[in-house]
Amino acid sequence: MNLQQIANCLQFIATTPDKSVWKTTTSHLFKLDLVKYFSVNDPGVIIELGAAQGHTTGLLSLLGDAVIAVDFDEANIAIINSMQLANVTTLCADLYDDKISLRLCSAGTVMIDAVHTKEAVEHDIKTALATNCRYIIFDDYGMFPDVRAVIDNFIKKNNCKITFIGLHPGASLPNTCNKQLGHWEGVICAI
Repeated sequence: MNLQQIANCLQFIATTPDKSVWKTTTSHLFKLDLVKYFSVNDPGVIIELGAAQGHTTGLLSLLGDAVIAVDFDEANIAIINSMQLANVTTLCADLYDDKISLRLCSAGTVMIDAVHTKEAVEHDIKTALATNCRYIIFDDYGMFPDVRAVIDNFIKKNNCKITFIGLHPGASLPNTCNKQLGHWEGVICAI
C-alpha cells in the first residue's frame, strides 16, 4: 500500500460512525488496525460475511482487490449498492443456507461478522475455509464468550498466527448498555 492509499483509508474511516455510537459497526480502532495489518499483507479478494450497512465494506474495498459483501437484509444491500463502490459485489443471501458456499469464489480474506452464536460462527468458519482464504478476520471476538471459544478452538486446531485488533479487553460499549469486552474486539487469523 502506498501513502495515498493509506490516506484514502483514513479519510474513509473519518466518514463512518464509530462503534461507540453505532453498535452494528466496527470501531474506528478496528478499522485502523485493518489498515495497518493489510498495508503489509495482501488481502486479495475479500468476502465479508455480514456486511450490515457497509461501514466496514467501504474500507475493505480500499484494502482488497475486490469485495463480495454478503448480508441477509435487502435494505442493507441497497445501502451498500448506493455507495457505488466499483470493486464491490453484493449478495443478499442467508449465510446459513448450505448452498451459499457454492455461490462464493475463492478469496484471500474472509471477514466474519454475522450471527454471533456458537453454531453460526462454526458454519461461517466452514464457509470461509471453502474459499481457500489466507486470512480470516473475526469481529466481536471479545463480546461473546461462546463465540470466542469457537474461534480459539479454530486458532489452536489450525495453528494460526493471530493479531488482535480493535478495542482492548475491558473497553466499555456505551450503546450496548455499557457492556464490557471480555477480550479484544477482533482478531485476524493467518492460516
